[in-house]
Amino acid sequence: MSKGTSTQVVATVQSALFGDSQGQHFNDIETVVGIPSSVTLDVDHPVKSITFLYGGVLDGIKLEYNKSKGGSTEKAHGTSASKGNGLTEVKVDIERNFRF
Repeated sequence: MSKGTSTQVVATVQSALFGDSQGQHFNDIETVVGIPSSVTLDVDHPVKSITFLYGGVLDGIKLEYNKSKGGSTEKAHGTSASKGNGLTEVKVDIERNFRF
């Protein structure tokens, strides 16, 4: 089976804020995919992994996207992992665990 190269129509829904309004708005469709330009992600398997960073609550997420011509790109939101910040980091490998 070859990698998908078809053009995709993307519909999005923006949810209400979770928590408080102190964070920064993000939209990976704009910053990673490049809408309204052409989609550069592997349309069959766009998400490679998701990493969750948490202490008492979810503090940050990092998504790794598969590019259409090989390779990947990452985008992090919220708190980043660093030594000594006391956060737990859990990476979910979408490619390995949830291959469709």
